[in-house]
Amino acid sequence: MRTVIHTEEIGDDVLSVIEINPEGSPELSVFDYEIRRRLAGTKLTGPYVDGTRSFNSAREALRAGRARLQAHETAKA
Repeated sequence: MRTVIHTEEIGDDVLSVIEINPEGSPELSVFDYEIRRRLAGTKLTGPYVDGTRSFNSAREALRAGRARLQAHETAKA
């Protein structure tokens, strides 16, 4: 099961942290991040930067997602 546990807007992007738990037990959870580009203010495209689904905590996933987004934006500039 995939559950979005945190969402934040960063510029034109939306960063979400997702808990992935296929068995329903908190001990088996891993975390991922997903970054989506907002279009027309509300509509989202599919993820253009995807996580690795291997983070042990939501905090690690959030930090990695922010760093990945920053690296993505820097590479575009």
